[in-house]
Amino acid sequence: MRIHPLTTTLVALPVLAAVAGPYWVGARAEVAYRATVAEMERQPQALQVIRQDYHRGWFSSTANLEIAPEGADQGTDLRIHVVSDIAHGPRSLGGLTWPPAVAEIGSQVSLEHPAIHLDGLRVDTRLAWNGGGVAQIRMPAIDQAPSDDAPGLRSAMGLGELSFSPEGPSAGRFDLPSLEVLAQDGSALLRLRDLHAEHNTRPWLPGIVVGTGEFTVAQVLGHSPDASLEAKYLTLGFEARPEGNLLMVTLTYGIANLRIREATYGPSDGKLSASRLDGQTLKALQQDLVEVNGQGLPEAMAGIAAVGVLMKHLPALVAAEPQLAIDHLDLTTPEGPIQGRLSVGVKGLTGTDVMAGTWLKRLVADGELSLPRGIAVSMFALAQRERLLEERAAGEQDIQALTADQEQAIESFAAAQVDTLAQEGWIKTDGVRLSSVIRLVNGLLTVNGQTLPLDAALPL
Repeated sequence: MRIHPLTTTLVALPVLAAVAGPYWVGARAEVAYRATVAEMERQPQALQVIRQDYHRGWFSSTANLEIAPEGADQGTDLRIHVVSDIAHGPRSLGGLTWPPAVAEIGSQVSLEHPAIHLDGLRVDTRLAWNGGGVAQIRMPAIDQAPSDDAPGLRSAMGLGELSFSPEGPSAGRFDLPSLEVLAQDGSALLRLRDLHAEHNTRPWLPGIVVGTGEFTVAQVLGHSPDASLEAKYLTLGFEARPEGNLLMVTLTYGIANLRIREATYGPSDGKLSASRLDGQTLKALQQDLVEVNGQGLPEAMAGIAAVGVLMKHLPALVAAEPQLAIDHLDLTTPEGPIQGRLSVGVKGLTGTDVMAGTWLKRLVADGELSLPRGIAVSMFALAQRERLLEERAAGEQDIQALTADQEQAIESFAAAQVDTLAQEGWIKTDGVRLSSVIRLVNGLLTVNGQTLPLDAALPL
């Protein structure tokens, strides 16, 4: 019986794919792995690769990676070990999914540090044909006893997930029900409950991602012989949002309740932002910093080189007229709320202004602040107290606790400073609260309607 050539081809192709396909996938996985490690080393403030091995087989491969913070000293700093088993051969019936995975990676991660040792962190990743995938993260429960050099650590098991796509969006989350820092006697110095972190990001320009991130803690409890602390529903947020060719970065925080000893400092919330950041300049700055990092310079020289790179791109950054702002501040204290806002930016700044020393005239600012008089007096007293201790240290005198009379003199001096500023009109007061409104333009600082040149105000 004659077998038709088409039949032979139809049979041979699947056999060839089954035999050669896994090897091709393994080769592709190795290239991607080594490219990822190389890119990690090139990044500014990168982790350094101490050791890496990759052994590729036909149906499976293994990878071993050891990394540490840049410039870390062996034996005294953090070490991270990642051992990965990569399966890219024929799939078992129990492992079939849709869409099908081109490879499965099982990674064991361990952290070594003089203060902490963590084993058993597991990351299971399923890679799709397009290079994307989903990683399941499982952190084991920790029960590390305190030592002479470090506190103990205890936690519940943590779970997380990370989804990603090549040159596309990434989303992840991680949940940890509890975390405790233990004193030498085993008691909890610090307890955190229901920790949650998540992010959603996407590439914007090469080396720059945009998106959102959030970290929340349901409860924080702290105890020491001298004080106690309790915080509820702490939230930290981050957003990077493109606005045309410019970037806006926003940080937010919130806390439902904060109690220190018997005093309450919540609810409180705030928002900080950096806006009008030129995207193309940020991209060029990032690329130059990557090049500097790849030169292997000593730490001191690398710092000098980084400053030089920043100065190179500074004119282009300020040309976009960036602005930094405390958009909102609302902090509850036992004496009353502290509320305010402040924005500071540049208008029309050029390289000539910087060289000629006239850049102060290009600064613009607008803001207001309201707070209890007692808080202001305490802040002035703290500054005076630190100044006195610095003078003692400079004079090689013994730094001892201040006497009651000295503390009283500092408080009286601070109160007199506040009263003087109020009498001169720099502060408005109703006897209980203080407030000020400021505006800066054309080198002139206006506070509550009173104006003076900014260079004259700076020494104050």
